[in-house]
Amino acid sequence: MPLAFDVPAYLVMNAVLCALLIYIAIVDIRKLIIPNGALALFLLVAGADVYRATPDAFVLHLLCMGLTALVMAGFYAAVLFRLGHEGLGFGDVKLLAAGALWVGFDGVSAMLLIASILGLVYGVAVSAKLRRSGEMKLPFGPFVCIGIVAGKALSAGVLPYVSS
Repeated sequence: MPLAFDVPAYLVMNAVLCALLIYIAIVDIRKLIIPNGALALFLLVAGADVYRATPDAFVLHLLCMGLTALVMAGFYAAVLFRLGHEGLGFGDVKLLAAGALWVGFDGVSAMLLIASILGLVYGVAVSAKLRRSGEMKLPFGPFVCIGIVAGKALSAGVLPYVSS
């Protein structure tokens, strides 16, 4: 359904979601936190977008979010137990779960893979500098945000040559 000035609703919602992801990434780079307010707004708009586009698949998207949250919270707890400190912030876990709501089962594996590979490459690239400074905290949110957008593009068929 077009909005005022014949702008399709999906364009507006996707633009808002991408703007929120950019904001979340910038805050995480600067402060090493995922802001809960922006995350809640992302979750609300993503849920509305999924329901608007595919109301029949909305429950599947909620299930994908729940399973992603469960798996990532388990990973968070396992790393915390094994290392004695966080290896992944809980804001990142919440962001991954919120992203899973938007991308659904079709894009969640690509989202996780892309975020993990980018985070790993960045971590390896800056590890020597971080060891010298004694600070080993890295922002993972920006890589999750890129993974969310890529997972959505792949699941929506925006990048058909890459996904097939």
